[in-house]
Amino acid sequence: MRFIIPIVIILTFASCTSKTKLIENCADKDFLKEWGIVERFSLNNTITDEAYLIEIDFQKSIREGGISLQEKLNNTNNRVSYERNYQQCEASFSLHPETFKQKYK
Repeated sequence: MRFIIPIVIILTFASCTSKTKLIENCADKDFLKEWGIVERFSLNNTITDEAYLIEIDFQKSIREGGISLQEKLNNTNNRVSYERNYQQCEASFSLHPETFKQKYK
């Protein structure tokens, strides 16, 4: 009995970690698909050189996996929120967990 409790705790932690990673993979793909090309000039506004470089660096970090989930969610330099994509992926996971696991593993 003493050995069962640690095993259950480890398995629970492992399943939560994999769920988080799956949702992060989904959010990365959706974010880059939707905002993968940063346009310096749009019809409504023009972003500064500094803001343009910050957005390019952020997207490059996501592509290369060089940024933590917390940094992605807390990034306020972008015109577009990574958090919105992450929340949409969380909702999708809740509705269809098995399909989601197969698609984003």
